[in-house]
Amino acid sequence: MSYIEFDKNDLVNIPFSKKKEIVRCSRTGAFATTTLLGLNTRKYHGLFILPQENVDGERHILVSSLNESIIIDDMEFHLGTHQYRGGIIDPKGNKYLQKFVTEIIPVYHYRVGKFNFTKELLFSDSEERLIIKYTIKDNFDSAQIQFRPLLAFRQIHQLTHHNDHANTNFETVENGVGYCMYEHYSHIYLQSSEPINYQHNPSWYYDFEYEEELNRGYEGHEDLLNMGSINVPITQKELYFSIGTKPIDPQ
Repeated sequence: MSYIEFDKNDLVNIPFSKKKEIVRCSRTGAFATTTLLGLNTRKYHGLFILPQENVDGERHILVSSLNESIIIDDMEFHLGTHQYRGGIIDPKGNKYLQKFVTEIIPVYHYRVGKFNFTKELLFSDSEERLIIKYTIKDNFDSAQIQFRPLLAFRQIHQLTHHNDHANTNFETVENGVGYCMYEHYSHIYLQSSEPINYQHNPSWYYDFEYEEELNRGYEGHEDLLNMGSINVPITQKELYFSIGTKPIDPQ
């Protein structure tokens, strides 16, 4: 048993799990911080956060979450957990979690249908890059992971809302895509170890709710932009997904 470990009983208990927060960082200043479930309850929660020297020198959330789904043998399972205005939680991807351990890096253990898989998170020491590794433990006929990244591109103490100023163009890179919502911001590149199928369809998701901000008397609702769907067919049992400020060789 690990020094810090949470079991299924803890993870399906949203009131308990959303009070437990984690942070992962690199030596470059990039970091991620959220709750145990990936359910963001504060406006400074996010998956890919880094200083923006060309904007204001402050820390900015570029990627709020990846909003993943896994499709195995034609069965689709939504892994995300989000809270919307009025305390509505949808989807409830935490119901697929079996265990979470932190040694040596955070590892989520999932079971979807009859399939078991893990998700591991690692920040690079030497560059602004988050690497996520998915490992399917059981045999399958076909599988893919679908990412619908939710982008913020805003300072950690502010909130963003639907606007017509966001740049909704994308850049194609090897096994991935690149985005930059506003001028002077860092570009971000989302890439996979496997070739992707990308469907570009920019749309805003409305009324995400940050409960802890509301509890403190602050504004706690914002809109996030999804540029499109990144579909990654899984041909091996291991799949890597990267978020960085520069393209990387997928090999």
